[in-house]
Amino acid sequence: QAETEQRAHKVSFYVKKENAKQVTE
Repeated sequence: QAETEQRAHKVSFYVKKENAKQVTE
């Protein structure tokens, strides 16, 4: 279960990063 949680966290982090990129642009 911890593995899936970590993966979800990574995904959300990646999405946030992408969103931040769009905001800066």
